[in-house]
Amino acid sequence: VVVVRVDAIGPGVSAVDFLAERRRVHLVPVVSSERAYDDEEYFNLRSEMHFMAAAWMKGQVDATGKFVGGGGYEPYEDLDNELVVARFGFDPHNRLKVQSKDEIKSALGRSPDNADGFHLAVYEHPEKKQTRFIDPTQLQHKSGFRFADRRRRR
Repeated sequence: VVVVRVDAIGPGVSAVDFLAERRRVHLVPVVSSERAYDDEEYFNLRSEMHFMAAAWMKGQVDATGKFVGGGGYEPYEDLDNELVVARFGFDPHNRLKVQSKDEIKSALGRSPDNADGFHLAVYEHPEKKQTRFIDPTQLQHKSGFRFADRRRRR
C-alpha cells in the first residue's frame, strides 16, 4: 500500500475523490489551514508541516536515541527559492506561525506549489506514523511522464 498525502482544498479535492476509490492507496487528505496537532507549539497545520519538514531535512535524534531524517532533494531552483522565502514569527499565544500563503505568493510573485508538495511529501501525522515514503523522482505515469523529467525541462 502506498501512502499519498493530498492537499484536500481547491483542486486537490478532485485528487482526493479519485484516490479514495483506489484499493492500493492509503489516502491522507490534508487541510493545512486546520488546527495543528501540536496546537500549543504551532499556529496551524501549515506551520507545523513547515517546521516538521525543516526538522526532517536537518535530521534529529528521537526519544529512543535513534537518528531520523536527514533527508534532502535533488537541487531544484524553484523549490529552493520557495523553501527559503517563507518567514515565521509567533502568534499572541507564543506559537510558531509561518507567513500566510498570500504573503509568500506576494514575495515570490507566484504560488509556492513546489514547497507545498514537498511539505506534503515529507509530512507524517505525529500520532499516526506512516511507514513508506515515495521518492517523487521515481514515479512514472502510464504515459511515460516522470516527475524528474519535469524539473529538467525548466
